[in-house]
Amino acid sequence: MGGKMWEFYHMMIDFATPIYFELAEQINSCGEVMLHVPDWYPDCRFCPKYGQRDQTAIFDTIFKKGLKLIFVKNRADYQSLNATTIQWNPHKRPWSSHPRQVFRFFRQGQWSQADVNFKPGQGAPIIIQREFIQCK
Repeated sequence: MGGKMWEFYHMMIDFATPIYFELAEQINSCGEVMLHVPDWYPDCRFCPKYGQRDQTAIFDTIFKKGLKLIFVKNRADYQSLNATTIQWNPHKRPWSSHPRQVFRFFRQGQWSQADVNFKPGQGAPIIIQREFIQCK
């Protein structure tokens, strides 16, 4: 991942959108999916929280606590995992250039979680959740 998960943009665009697309079916059918992520980077790039920057509330809202991050300490342990690998490479595309259906699926999923229904072309209601507002 070019950015870090604790940065809002990278959490939403680089991580949450494609991971939601890849894992939504498993999360809905299993209840909880464990995603093993590397923990050997000094910048903690797969941590939703780092120092004062915290995207934990956003992560929990998007995945409804159905995605649990398991931090793997070293590359050898990571490579020896007996787990299903998803075909997701954050360096495969420039930022925000995922296929349109990935963004549509993510948007529709988030609208349905918020229990908002509207017809295309009518415009969308705006929902602001206080924990999503970040101030410097």
